[in-house]
Amino acid sequence: MLPELALVPDDRRLEIEREFDAPRDLVWKMFADPYHLSRWWGPKGFTNPVVEMGFREGGHWHHVMRSPDGRRRRWRGRPGAASHTFLVRP
Repeated sequence: MLPELALVPDDRRLEIEREFDAPRDLVWKMFADPYHLSRWWGPKGFTNPVVEMGFREGGHWHHVMRSPDGRRRRWRGRPGAASHTFLVRP
C-alpha cells in the first residue's frame, strides 16, 4: 500500500537570500551565465560538465553534476515543474 500523499498548495515557492561582498551586477552574472555557474555550483570537488540555463521567467534549467568518483547526477527544471517564475535583475 502506498503512503498517503500530501497535497502541496500552489503558492509554495523557494526563496533564497544571501549577502555577498561583491557588486550586485557581478553576483547576478555568476548565477545567470552558464559558464560561470558551472565553475562554482555544487559541493567542493564536484564539476558541472553540462549547464543549460533559460534565465528568464518561465525558463528552464538543466545541470549535470559530476562527483569526484565520476558519478553523474542530473538536475532539471521544466516549465510547469521547477522553472524560474520571477527574476529581477539588479
